[in-house]
This record gives sequence, C-alpha cells and structure tokens, in this order.
Amino acid sequence: MIKFGTIMESPSWRTTSVILARQIGVVGESTSLRLEVGQRFYRVGLTYVVWRVVRVYQDGQGLEHAVLASNRRDLDPKTLSAAVLLDSRQYRSVPD
Repeated sequence: MIKFGTIMESPSWRTTSVILARQIGVVGESTSLRLEVGQRFYRVGLTYVVWRVVRVYQDGQGLEHAVLASNRRDLDPKTLSAAVLLDSRQYRSVPD
C-alpha cells in the first residue's frame, strides 16, 4: 500500500501526477470535492493574490484541471490540476 505523500519514481511526470491525485482522492468516483467555475483560491502564505476558476476540464488521462485568472493580472491565466488546487497545504478556498 502506498502511503499518502509518497512520491514514486516513474518514467513520466504524468504517471506521478496520477499516483498523487489518487492518493489524495481527487481521481475517481468517490471524490466529494469538486471544482466549479467561480470558486476562488489563494496560495498559502500569499493571501493578497486571489485566483478565480474560469474553466474546469479533464485531460486525456481523466485528471481534472482548472484554468485560473488572478485578481491582479487577469490576462495571465494559469492551469493547475485539481490535486494541487484542493491540497490545503498549497491552496485554500476563499470564503464567500
């Protein structure tokens, strides 16, 4: 059994991403946390930059990703996997 947080060496970064996403429960039907357009997040330790989810999609391996727009630079979007965005050690949701 793989313990949470264990990073296994793999031939590609995609395989590692799938393993990590499964470990934290982002992949599969048992997922209770879902990303929705309009949700807002901030990076832990960087509260003055708020990222808003503008699009959610699944890649070819079925991993969910979010395209984010910053409250500071709306024209400079970034894409993060749901596994990263829903990891409370990295990002936190902004309460409504």
